[in-house]
Amino acid sequence: MKIGEVYCRTVLSRSSLYDIDYSINPYVGCEHACRYCYSPFYVGRRFSGLSWGDYVYVKINAPRILSRELKRNPVGSVLISSITDPYQPLEGKFMVTRRLLELLVKSSLEIYILTKSPLVVRDLDVILRLKNAHVGFSFTNLDESLRVKFEPKAPSITDRLRALRDICNSGVKSYAFIAPFMPINKDLAYNLMDELSSIGVDYVVVDKFNIHGNPHELINKLSPLLPEELIKQFEEILLHNYSYLRFYNSLKDDLTRYAKQINLNLYFSY
Repeated sequence: MKIGEVYCRTVLSRSSLYDIDYSINPYVGCEHACRYCYSPFYVGRRFSGLSWGDYVYVKINAPRILSRELKRNPVGSVLISSITDPYQPLEGKFMVTRRLLELLVKSSLEIYILTKSPLVVRDLDVILRLKNAHVGFSFTNLDESLRVKFEPKAPSITDRLRALRDICNSGVKSYAFIAPFMPINKDLAYNLMDELSSIGVDYVVVDKFNIHGNPHELINKLSPLLPEELIKQFEEILLHNYSYLRFYNSLKDDLTRYAKQINLNLYFSY
């Protein structure tokens, strides 16, 4: 793992994400090394020769820059974070995310935190002081053997569910992010939704498989991880626009129907 420090010019970045005005990314790169992640498309060109998951650069001056930006009284919503995990293991040492949250306490921004790490529970004392905070955990499914294949360095599903329960019990608005929803997930999604409902999560958001760059490269990356029949499903859906749209449109109908049965608040980010 290559670890370094960088100086940033901005922290509050305008976001193109649905219903989000700004994003904050305290780190460049991510230790979790998720195979499906779209982030390398945005940052990988700056660190050519290094594989995603093998480098993290700490935005060491981010708190100072954010302090300056907050003097302009920005309004709206902010996601922490969109192209890295704000609570990846290095956060335990550098605490950049925590220092940013301490600054955001005095702002009127609506804060959305998204992570795969139970480390976020450490900062509940600060999060509870935020005017309008949502804390979410990202999942693809409940299958730990698939988690190891797709998210080799990320925290276990069990640890995430336990931390999500702690967030729910704290009184902070809680959510789960089922993303990316892969073709193999459909049969596994209902068990995950059952589990999230039993925990008492406030709402669940589903996102599609966002493809950036060459989709054939993505298929080649996933091929060693899955049986041939599942790879054929990926190829059919991800390489053909009509199949892609049909799959995700039908998915909305199926999951919405089931969510109503179990009284789960379900939304889609596409």
